[in-house]
Amino acid sequence: LGEWCGGGSSGGWCGGVRRAGGAAGFGGPVARHHEGMSRYFKVVPEGSVASPAASADKFDGAVWQAEMLTRQREDGLRGHRFAYAPGGRSHWHVHTGEQALIAVSGRGLIQWEGLDEPRELQPGDWVHVEPGVPHWHGAADDSFFVHLAVTATGETEWGDPAGR
Repeated sequence: LGEWCGGGSSGGWCGGVRRAGGAAGFGGPVARHHEGMSRYFKVVPEGSVASPAASADKFDGAVWQAEMLTRQREDGLRGHRFAYAPGGRSHWHVHTGEQALIAVSGRGLIQWEGLDEPRELQPGDWVHVEPGVPHWHGAADDSFFVHLAVTATGETEWGDPAGR
């Protein structure tokens, strides 16, 4: 992208977005934020979000769900942190949009339609979830598990418990 996106401080075009001059030659879109206040960015401190028990009609065992990022526009992305006690699991479900799971701590499991046995997840693992593929995820029977879920668009359709 070189000169097209980064060169100079007089502004220009980058990926079809008009940019303004600024530090390091890129000041962002013309509508800029000031002094940390912005309608374009939202910072959510870890300790500022409650982690209530997840819905018993969508999860089995002890599971806690924190809604870290709420939709900022219709069909916008959202982000959650899930914490599972050993053996806690989601029910089978399908996303109508893409999702990324990021394993944070503990040992988890994920299984999708067509996979004979659940696959183990370790801290640092990322999972790309295709829209329309039934799957479940949760903690191994002998470990707590925490993951982040970033859902790009769409909804979640819930099904039956995952079973053992």
